[in-house]
Amino acid sequence: MEPLLGLLGTIGCAAALALARVFAFASVVPRLAAALALTGVLALTSVFFFNLLVVLLVVLLVFPLILALLLGAEGCLQRRKQSRSLDCGSAAGD
Repeated sequence: MEPLLGLLGTIGCAAALALARVFAFASVVPRLAAALALTGVLALTSVFFFNLLVVLLVVLLVFPLILALLLGAEGCLQRRKQSRSLDCGSAAGD
């Protein structure tokens, strides 16, 4: 009977070690899942803020330049029309 108890003790000890490994792995998995989720969230927010930064740069830097070019071209066309009307008036009076 004594060898049987020793065998059960060995099996019980091995089972306890295996169960301890399973519990250790089970405690690591949620931490790993949380870390991966946080990594995904940080990646998405960095993309969002990068896009926001690009949009702000375009709005604050490029849009005023385009607007200035368009307004400058419009002013040039108005001056050209005005000078043509003055040329036509002086030619008709001669």
